[in-house]
This record gives sequence, C-alpha cells and structure tokens, in this order.
Amino acid sequence: MNLQLEPILERVRRRAPVYFPELGKEVDLRVIGARRRPYSAIFHIAISDGRQPKRQLVIKVFPFAADQFRGLEAVWPHFADQANWKIPRPLDCFDTGPALVMEAVPGVPLDRRWPQVVWLGRRLREAEADCRRAGQWLRFYHDVGGREEVEVFDIRDKWNGVEESLQGLRALGFSPGVCSSLLDGLRPLVERLKGRPWVISHVHGGFLVDNVLIHDGAVTSLDFSGNDRNLIEHDIASFLNSLSGLRLTRRVPWSAVRRLEDAFLEGYFGRRRHDEATITFLRGIGLADTTLEILGRRPSPIARMWVQHFFACTVRMLLCGPKFGRQF
Repeated sequence: MNLQLEPILERVRRRAPVYFPELGKEVDLRVIGARRRPYSAIFHIAISDGRQPKRQLVIKVFPFAADQFRGLEAVWPHFADQANWKIPRPLDCFDTGPALVMEAVPGVPLDRRWPQVVWLGRRLREAEADCRRAGQWLRFYHDVGGREEVEVFDIRDKWNGVEESLQGLRALGFSPGVCSSLLDGLRPLVERLKGRPWVISHVHGGFLVDNVLIHDGAVTSLDFSGNDRNLIEHDIASFLNSLSGLRLTRRVPWSAVRRLEDAFLEGYFGRRRHDEATITFLRGIGLADTTLEILGRRPSPIARMWVQHFFACTVRMLLCGPKFGRQF
C-alpha cells in the first residue's frame, strides 16, 4: 500500500456516509485498481457497509487537485441531470496528497473502443459516431461556460512558444529541416489571425481521446479543471491532435484519421462554419509542445527516430490537407 494513500483512505472512510447517505457508518474500503501517470496517481476504491451494494469512487493524487475540484463543482449542476453528457461527481478534496475524490463513472475510453489495425466498415463508422458524440459533449461544455466574443489573442506570444518548443526538439536531436517545416507552414497564418475576433469560454484543457468515456450512449469527460477561460479552439485542436497521435501506437491510415476529425468537427459545429486557420495554428503549437513532452519521457534514440517520423508525417498532413474555411 502506498503510505501516502493511508491518511487519504482514512479520511474517505470517515466521510463515506456523507458521500453516500444510504451507507451505514461503518464501511470497508478496498483498492481495486491503481495506475500512475506522469503527473498523478489514480486509485479506484470500492466501498461497502456489508448491506448495501458496493459503491465506487476514484481518488486522484496530484498537485492541482483543489483547482480541478473547484472546476468540477462549478459545472456539476449543469451535468447532474443530463442523460447524454456527463462528468464525474466531485465528492471531496484534501490537502493531504493533495487528493481529489470523485464518484466513479462507467465507460470505456475512446482509444480502447477503437481498432488497433483494421479501420474499415462498421468499426470505422462506430469510431466516427464516437467522435461525433465527443464533439457534441464539448459543445455543451463550452456553452455552459458562457461564450463571449473578444479580440484578445496574443499571436506573438504563441509564436514565441512554438519557437521555444522547436528549439527544445533540435536540442534533443530532431532534424532542423523537420522543425523548420512546421514554422514555415504556420508563419503565413500569423498575418491572417491578427486582429480577428475569437470566441472564448471555459476550456477543458485536456480534451483527448483517452479522457472521453462512452457507456450506453452517454459521454463522460475526465481530467479537466474548468477554471480557465481561453479560445474554444484550444480544446478542439487538442482533441484533433490526439486523433493524429493514435498513429504513435497503432496502424491508423490518414484517411481514417481524416474521417474521425470530420465527424468530431461535425459534432461540435453542426453545419456552422468554423475557423480552420485558428485550429490549424493551435494544432501546430500543440504538436510541438506534445512532441517535446513525449521525448522528455522517452529519450532513447529509437524513440526519437519514431517520434520524429510521426512528427514529420503529422506536419505534412496538417499543413497540406483540405483548404482552410472548410464547411459542414
């Protein structure tokens, strides 16, 4: 047992009847699953009083537990009675850890629902339907966050950020030509985006395929703070990049990636126009940042070669795809 977890479990044990009033005062807690991510540890807990059916909750130990708890609390009333769009019910937050306590939610992450190799026929259509539903969830969340149109978007700051990330990739052995191809592709977008009004709302901040669960048609999203306001395209770009990132671990043809992207955008925008230039610009920035983070965790020469190949292919797909301003 992780020693850091013991005091957290004891507090959960005392407060379990508050979380689940149908339980008696004496409850038993059992860790039924655990996994570690780069910046967090997640524990699945079963609670029983010997009489009622077992209840399950999740304890997430990570530095920003309080921020995420406040974000979940703020939007929980909007999701509580939704049949289609869900978030985990926030239960508690402890300084010890720090730890966030949430009710467990059923569902399978998108990336585990999808094929490893064969992306054809019914399986591809099901993956498209999942992406369409994910886009609808994100639209609902952004609408709940209160949209407003502003003209604040620091292009220079974003541009400096992508240059810094690419410098970091060069320092790790990336080909200068591969890095320059992204800069050359994004540079024309800078002038197009200056002075343009953008829509902002509360953003998820980590809307990725492995943070979206589906169960009996209901979509649940995990791992968001809900406290930050920014361009809605940040979340859209993150999800689209995570679709491209499937190619790091499985055989996904670009034609299938495109179909998943289109389904997600259709779910979010319907038949409304969307700003392809802004999405592409933010995707390029996110690609550089994410690639640098991956190599920081997997610095081996073989990993660098594979990630560089993935990066170069993704840049070509991103910048040589359909023309900006595509409509549905």
